[in-house]
Amino acid sequence: MRSLAERGVQYLKADFTSVTQAEAARVRHDRRMVAGWGTEATRAGFRSFLEEMKVAAPDALVLNTSGPELPGTGACSLLYACYDTGNTGLVSWREMRSNYGASLAGHLFKQGCWGIIQPSSLCVGLPVTLEEARARATATFMCGGQADVGDDLTMLPKDRWQVLLATLPPLGVAARPVDLFDAVSISTVAYEALFTDNQSDSGERPTGEVSHVWHLAVATDWDEWDLVALFNYDGPPPTEEAGEFITRFELPLERLGLDPVQTYWSYELWAGHFLGEVPTLWENPHGYRHPGDTKTLIATRQPGSLDVAFFGPAVKLIAFRKMRPHPWPVGTSFHQSAGAELSDVVWDDGVLRGVLKRSSAKQRRSAGSQPSSPTSPVRFTTICWG
Repeated sequence: MRSLAERGVQYLKADFTSVTQAEAARVRHDRRMVAGWGTEATRAGFRSFLEEMKVAAPDALVLNTSGPELPGTGACSLLYACYDTGNTGLVSWREMRSNYGASLAGHLFKQGCWGIIQPSSLCVGLPVTLEEARARATATFMCGGQADVGDDLTMLPKDRWQVLLATLPPLGVAARPVDLFDAVSISTVAYEALFTDNQSDSGERPTGEVSHVWHLAVATDWDEWDLVALFNYDGPPPTEEAGEFITRFELPLERLGLDPVQTYWSYELWAGHFLGEVPTLWENPHGYRHPGDTKTLIATRQPGSLDVAFFGPAVKLIAFRKMRPHPWPVGTSFHQSAGAELSDVVWDDGVLRGVLKRSSAKQRRSAGSQPSSPTSPVRFTTICWG
């Protein structure tokens, strides 16, 4: 370990450390080391190689991958938070539901407290669909931990570069899983139910064991806003006879950290879609209902709550900002944060001004087809606003 550190190694993935708990290892001469499934043996192992490595590299990052978490707590700075995700496109959304909605969501509180969360590798390339790539990227970004890029960048399609670059860098702050222990209403609604008052064919989904709704408060030197990620891991019914079903999230504003008496501008990041003002109570003349009502993505059917309906499997990442009496940024296409890459934003004498911290066109040309580091400031005098 010391030799690796002296040669410049700053990152170590301690994989398969669970072998210290294998049944064959329980015949050690010192029985105190095998009590509790070999936890003390694991702790001793971490302590041994970490002490050696940090002699030469005190700032080295060590990832506790497959061993028990508690023996590595306080020793390992990076905490593996879910199962392997390098199998892009080759697993079902149901497995992603368990991986992100249950495992990763249950680890979010540890970010910046127990260590830095590592949600396995971020893979957005083929053969995964674009929608799954966005879901993987959203979960990685919203956990605020280490983004471990797992793709072959020489084979990454252009639309996946956009997904990857919008994820980097993470904010270092974890989202809150809104419904991990206190479920929100998530239901599947049949086509016919969208234009009738009879919702009897709607199916309420159990959500207590899996979090579908994550909330993250973002603060910069020029504004504060809220990000809400909605993960719909379920697709349409498998049989044609079952018809088409759309998934509806009923979200109380207070559960999202939003003020029920405040009016917000809303913006969906992945589609670049300005959604207008919310909440906005509206009704068609004479109570008329139509499936086309879902085209707004967000509806306000009752005070203090939002209805968000879309087909899955898919993810939606929505930014909510307080309305202003003048033009103001609602989001960008550069970063999932919806504006953390902006600074010094002001509305001054009828002009919206600020600085965008991304790579310039000159840097991109000099780097050829490979995007450069998004650090150079570019001043702007106009941008998408509400």
